[in-house]
Amino acid sequence: RSPSLPGAEMMWRTLALVATLSSAGAVRLQPHARALRRCSAPRCAAAPDEAVEGAAEAAAAAAAAADAEYDDDASVKLVPMSTSLGFEDMPTVVGPPVPTLKDAPKDSRSVFVSMGLFKKGLMPSEPLTTQHVEWLSQTATGIDVCRADYLNAQQSVDDIAELGVSLTEDELSAMAEKVDEGPPQGMLQMPQGSFVLGNLNVVKGSSLADVAAWGQGDPHDVVGAYASLTTHRWLRSPDPELNLPAPGPCYGVYCLDKPASSELREATRDAHLAWLAEGGRVHLGGALQSPLGEAVGNVGTLLFVNGDELEEVRRWATEDPYNQAGLFESVLVAPVTQYALSAAGGKLTEL
Repeated sequence: RSPSLPGAEMMWRTLALVATLSSAGAVRLQPHARALRRCSAPRCAAAPDEAVEGAAEAAAAAAAAADAEYDDDASVKLVPMSTSLGFEDMPTVVGPPVPTLKDAPKDSRSVFVSMGLFKKGLMPSEPLTTQHVEWLSQTATGIDVCRADYLNAQQSVDDIAELGVSLTEDELSAMAEKVDEGPPQGMLQMPQGSFVLGNLNVVKGSSLADVAAWGQGDPHDVVGAYASLTTHRWLRSPDPELNLPAPGPCYGVYCLDKPASSELREATRDAHLAWLAEGGRVHLGGALQSPLGEAVGNVGTLLFVNGDELEEVRRWATEDPYNQAGLFESVLVAPVTQYALSAAGGKLTEL
């Protein structure tokens, strides 16, 4: 027995030392090992801390040696490839280019404008308006709606009151009943002025004839509500200065030229474009091509512009160099409101 340590405590320290060495791979315990019973007095008298530190160093050295041995074995297994696979003489084949947004298929169809103006004193009833929205939302072969608006007669309800329209709820109900009793015209007679002037549709199509044929399905045209229904190819400008955001009220400016005015239009075009860019209010804009085709030239202008007040936009439109030069035969300025095609399951196509 060690004179400095009790027997049980000395036995515990010895077991701890052996366990440490065993975990490091330096010693293997044997069930019948007698080394545990051969603790001599001089060895057991050593300071316990020094013994543990020595054992830790020995374990670390053993672990390092084991790692080195493993690395040596791994390096031996890494055999360099010296045998040819037969691919060295094969020609390099260039793969297809990576597609980009610029490579996406272009929509080669043209943009067209269909303008339908109601007969004086007529306004569509709610059922007929619903039919119109459903018609716009239907999928038509080769025709995609980009924008669908109705033209307001005035800026607001207060402005409409200035037209002298004063109808009671009973009078409105009587008018609706009269529509239901009579032919399915779906139009309300407004002797003192209508709230809505007409419809303005912007669509993509392959030809003017296709768009015109599609427009004949408009429920308003079917019942004879339009005083005029015209279709033009719209040469919308890609100029960023003429494609500004429309965060607030938007107005349609629909202008038709006087007959045989192509030379005047051409002579004034640069001044017109500069004026539009300087104004900084055009959301969408471009020339209207003659229904007779490109050979005849352009016969009008359609703009969607930003503004706060109807009268202010009208004053601005009179300053157009085209108008100042006497090019236009008619100019219509009206607040526009887009139909909610999504309510009928429809969606708009990007211009």
